[in-house]
Amino acid sequence: MSKSIIPGGNERRCWICDKLGYETTRNLHKHHIIYGRGRRKASEHYGLHVYLCVIHHEDTKEGVHEGNTYWNEILKQTAQKAFEEKHGTREDFRQIFNKSYL
Repeated sequence: MSKSIIPGGNERRCWICDKLGYETTRNLHKHHIIYGRGRRKASEHYGLHVYLCVIHHEDTKEGVHEGNTYWNEILKQTAQKAFEEKHGTREDFRQIFNKSYL
């Protein structure tokens, strides 16, 4: 498993709650920011993952997998910026993940 390259992504607390000023450290899930159609494995490989509490991960409308498009988009943009700083160009990102979020 790779280490997250997302700022704050390796800390054992919810990435979203932390941005909102909370310190949620219970019921955390590892969230692969770019997912679907084999992209989860690439997300792991390139360190594009963070920890999210169950509320912000999947269980409610606040979850990035259940309709919270705002945080889902912020995470994807943050991941792409981190990828471009660490691993390559925007075109490299597009070739691997078939999309640009920036």
